Amino acid sequence: MPNDVSSNSLGLTPPNATLLLLRNVLNFILFKNSYIEQIIYKQSLLLMLLSLMKVQHEICNIMYTVYHNPRCKKSRAGLQYVQEHTNDFEVIEYLKTPINESVLKDLLMKLNQKPLDMVRPQEAIYKSDFKGKNFTDDEWVKIMIENPKLIKRPIVVRGNKAIWGDPAENLSVLF
Repeated sequence: MPNDVSSNSLGLTPPNATLLLLRNVLNFILFKNSYIEQIIYKQSLLLMLLSLMKVQHEICNIMYTVYHNPRCKKSRAGLQYVQEHTNDFEVIEYLKTPINESVLKDLLMKLNQKPLDMVRPQEAIYKSDFKGKNFTDDEWVKIMIENPKLIKRPIVVRGNKAIWGDPAENLSVLF
């Protein structure tokens, strides 16, 4: 998963990095008395602060992911909106690169939606095979995996939040 916010290049989670910094500040205040030790410790603290700033930068600059169908006008409009607002994104053409069950469930969680809410009822396959039938959430997930054209698009993800980009202006909450 790109740009996972759970860790950084130091291998520390942001809360652990903060605790490490606080511990070192307390050590400096309480135990470092000699002038040389204070200078060395001040340099160490500056390096740690710079590392923390890098972690904060990594957290704040999470890449966008666009689940896109280039044959769909609304999906193209959503992608254009993203392109106009950032250069830090990846495009997944989910008809060419199918979404698996765990990715689809993750998207549903980030969208805060039920599987049926993600289904495009205007698709011919929905009308012919699924309209008026009752399925469980897990069954809808499997149906969408087998028939990805049923998935509403575009879906734009940033961190733990996802938005349907129909209309494209909906995406403004991510920027």
